[in-house]
Amino acid sequence: MANRTNQQLDELKAALQRHEECLMQVFVKEGPQAVRDYLCVKGDVDWKLVFDYLVKRKKVLEVCALDYLPFFKDLVVKHGPEILKSLFKIEGKEYEKEYERLFDMIAVSHGAIYQYAYGKRSQLVERIMGGEAKSIRKELCIYEKKYDALWFEVLELLRGCVCEKVVDDVMYERGLNAFSLLMTAIREQKSLVSFRKMWSYES
Repeated sequence: MANRTNQQLDELKAALQRHEECLMQVFVKEGPQAVRDYLCVKGDVDWKLVFDYLVKRKKVLEVCALDYLPFFKDLVVKHGPEILKSLFKIEGKEYEKEYERLFDMIAVSHGAIYQYAYGKRSQLVERIMGGEAKSIRKELCIYEKKYDALWFEVLELLRGCVCEKVVDDVMYERGLNAFSLLMTAIREQKSLVSFRKMWSYES
């Protein structure tokens, strides 16, 4: 921020606070680029200050998610949870907490991640058969311990699909061997008291 004096930064922050309600509305209805255009912010440094103020201080992404939940849920079901990062421009590590709140709200609480796994079950099963089971949990963004129960449910879904596939292909024994990595992950969940789903579906 060498191109900005402390006084200029204070003035920018004060302007954000005075107009935050209007900026929030523009962000929610039209997206971050509309806010940038509205403020005529050209420099990336200045824009990051505005963006971080709205995202980190005012939780604007959560407001967006609540106002347009069906839209964002459908995106996750179709494209996976990483779409939220690219859509909201929060790929950096400094936005991990903001992404986690969005993920919990859209993908977990409303079942989008499970629906995504179900829709992609054929591809995921192929990868499991090829020994790539460990990478699936990370790609689904449920690698933290708090998602153990949800991961168990996904494993159960994929186990059923694998069994169906190997029976259809008359390769049951081979399929069970290929699936052993996944079963190891399931056995690790035995310490959980309950395996109930961590989401509720909308009526």
